[in-house]
Amino acid sequence: MTQVTFYQLDTGDLHKAAAHLVLSHYRMNERQRAQCLIVCENKTDAEDWDEYLWQQPTDAFIPHNLRGEGPVNNSPVCIVWQPATEQASVIFNFAHSALPVSPRVKHIIEFVPIDDAGKQAARGRYKQY
Repeated sequence: MTQVTFYQLDTGDLHKAAAHLVLSHYRMNERQRAQCLIVCENKTDAEDWDEYLWQQPTDAFIPHNLRGEGPVNNSPVCIVWQPATEQASVIFNFAHSALPVSPRVKHIIEFVPIDDAGKQAARGRYKQY
């Protein structure tokens, strides 16, 4: 069964707030060669995540690629945009809608922004799951 976890953000900087979670899940799953997926609302958001991850210090670097780029078997972390059809053991959802639950997905991680509209959208995704 897929586990869905919601994290309450305490800052408006989503990249900064979520990057440490992406890094920790990458490191945990690295031994098992399991892939992490970052799902964004659109290609522009995905490119923003790509750029942010490239700017991390060497000791916090996360091997990643955008959808359609990189090695054939993908990097340990793949950044995609809607519609998200790729599968991974851990999925970070930064899109505006809930993701389909699949038996091949162990964990979906969602975020609750600090603004009221973002909180309302997160409540809607919670109800969908």
